[in-house]
Amino acid sequence: MNSKNILLVEGPDDMHVLAALLNKHATEVPDGSFVIKKKDGKDPLLAEFPLQIKARNVPRLGVLMDADSDLSARWLSLRTRFEANTNQKLPEQPEPSGTVVTYGEGLRFGVWLMPNNQLPGILEDFVAYLIPQGDVLLQHTDHFLSGLPERRFPDHDLAKARIHVWLSIQKEPEKTMGQAITAKALDGSRQEALALVGWLRRLFVDPDPA
Repeated sequence: MNSKNILLVEGPDDMHVLAALLNKHATEVPDGSFVIKKKDGKDPLLAEFPLQIKARNVPRLGVLMDADSDLSARWLSLRTRFEANTNQKLPEQPEPSGTVVTYGEGLRFGVWLMPNNQLPGILEDFVAYLIPQGDVLLQHTDHFLSGLPERRFPDHDLAKARIHVWLSIQKEPEKTMGQAITAKALDGSRQEALALVGWLRRLFVDPDPA
């Protein structure tokens, strides 16, 4: 395995969620396949990955970040930076299963836009997909949030409020998102989790084509 391979993420929550999923799916993506580096926000991440591409010293490079409110705009920002530093084009739209392309002399680059490469959203939207199907407390969480007499958080933080309210009423309410995956309060075997793990495998583990 190649510790020179790098996955850039926005922050510690991304790292912890990924660590929990990778621990669960270690046979698919063995430990040491890549190193996760958090960049403390979108702007530092967008500034960093072109530098790694130009350096040509990272065999396989991945970017995992939130689509936020405009998936097309986020994708365009990534495409523009990537294409300005390579002779390789990215697809017009992100691949639903996660984008992986080769460039240069056998180098590999991949992108995953939270939550699922198809919808606007953030990490917490992805984590909400891992709530067990039919969970009875989710509807109570939504009812609570919709009935607040005053919403003190902005609309774009609703997904964060939703998952953290749900986590706060579990058996161990102090658990973070990553810890809840490890504790199996969140289901790391849901299809959405398997799709993310599959992208990581294609990017960092699968051999180069002959």
